[in-house]
Amino acid sequence: MPTSLFEEEVDMNAPFVDSEVVDDLEHERVEDVAEKLQLQYKALRVEVTGIGDQRNATPEQKAIAASAFTAGRRSLSFGSKIWTASEPAVKALRAVISEINRVKENPEYTKPSTQKGLRMVRKNCIPKINEKLQELQVELADKAAALYDELPLIRERERQADRRGELFNAADYDFDPRQSVGVKWSFPMVTEDPELAQIDESVFLAEREQRRKMMADVVKATELEYAEKFCDMLDGMMESLEGTNASGEKKKISTRKIHSLLECVEFLDREEHETGLGGEGLTQARERLRSLLGNHDEDTLPLAMRRSDQFRSQFATQAEEIRDQLLESAVPVTRRAVLRSRSDQRRKPRKSAAA
Repeated sequence: MPTSLFEEEVDMNAPFVDSEVVDDLEHERVEDVAEKLQLQYKALRVEVTGIGDQRNATPEQKAIAASAFTAGRRSLSFGSKIWTASEPAVKALRAVISEINRVKENPEYTKPSTQKGLRMVRKNCIPKINEKLQELQVELADKAAALYDELPLIRERERQADRRGELFNAADYDFDPRQSVGVKWSFPMVTEDPELAQIDESVFLAEREQRRKMMADVVKATELEYAEKFCDMLDGMMESLEGTNASGEKKKISTRKIHSLLECVEFLDREEHETGLGGEGLTQARERLRSLLGNHDEDTLPLAMRRSDQFRSQFATQAEEIRDQLLESAVPVTRRAVLRSRSDQRRKPRKSAAA
């Protein structure tokens, strides 16, 4: 008999499945999805130039710092922060940059690629994205100008701050963010140029193959991103289910986390229906989660968990099993280790609090 909800009895009479056949089928699936994406998406490249918060220390500053550590000046490498993280003008500028990144990485209408700085974007969303980036470009320029106006005041505040001491350097503030800060974007072609076929067919075929490989990589990168996001959602649920507050009492179940998890499932269902994105591991994980949820939704699930510690514990155990099986089936080994380490770190405070 199965020992858990998701274990199955082994059928010794089941037909043998050739792993090479499975690999071929997966390759065909990825190629089919890649072709769909190529018809529905174009490339988007966004380049943002922001500001740092550190400057390299001068030789004199290094000598001062080295003496405090009884170290040689040449052996010391460090930078000096030129403002605090709470500096209003800096925070305002970085908030715009964060919004630009959210626009270009929104999973509702963009997909990742293996090329640095390149995303795939739905063709029918290009006008909306272009308009939004234009608005943010103007806003970013305004914030850069505001920071430029504020620099003399920031410099004086930092000159008088005890935390800088002899590491203060007025020259650190001699720059113009209006010139260095900005954003630019383009929609480069991701399909082969048909003119190449007239020039040299072999070049055209090679180019077409390269584009197909790029789109297949987009499929794999997107499905990995989806799997990691789903694992992260499950980790969040486990953290709520097994965690305790400062008084040692069990945490209340976050309705927001349940809502986000269910929204994630709906989004992945929609993606699989429209483009075929997902893969077997992610599909099975969603099916298992639905089985675990039963008839519960974001309103009834917290109530059921408050009423029954056994249900709460069982849900946490099965959610972890779903997460582990998804990691095994949809995430490469090296990346899997990173995610497990991140999950362990996330759950450490809870374990120490319960100890």
